[in-house]
Amino acid sequence: MVPGTGRAGGGDITTHQPMQHQLSTIQSIPVTLAKIALGLQNQLFASNLSALVKFANIDGNPLPIEAITLRDFTRFAFAELGIDIEFSGRNENEKGVIIDIDEERIAQLDLNLDALRFGQTVIRVDPGHTQFTEVELMCSNADLDGQTMYKPEVLIGQLVIAGLQQVKAGDSRTE
Repeated sequence: MVPGTGRAGGGDITTHQPMQHQLSTIQSIPVTLAKIALGLQNQLFASNLSALVKFANIDGNPLPIEAITLRDFTRFAFAELGIDIEFSGRNENEKGVIIDIDEERIAQLDLNLDALRFGQTVIRVDPGHTQFTEVELMCSNADLDGQTMYKPEVLIGQLVIAGLQQVKAGDSRTE
């Protein structure tokens, strides 16, 4: 994550392209979304919302979770915060906007309702960043909580709540 911008740049994602080992945004997305929900940041920028997110444990072994797109990853992550988003546009014009807000969930998580509004763009494509087509989300044993079968939305929800706690504690480092 490039500090202060919400732009993809650091984190723990490995691309599976012949180019180079590229670190990117997946680990920093929960923190960025927490910042958006708290009114500390306006939006998240991503290079390819169609990139596949594959889940692996900390040793790099695949988890029994179906791969999802980065688009769905952010949709699940925002939903955990009580924010429903919808995507429109194509390629570099694609963006995600708020279409519904669960005020009870926002209050429960002590988020900033005043910073959120219907139609607000909270994620958009920034083609200036390295394009990747597939990423691995490495999950620690604490994230996995002893489960043997996983649903992506449950695991993503746990990561988002951890990111929210991190931001509220004043530690929003994602680099």
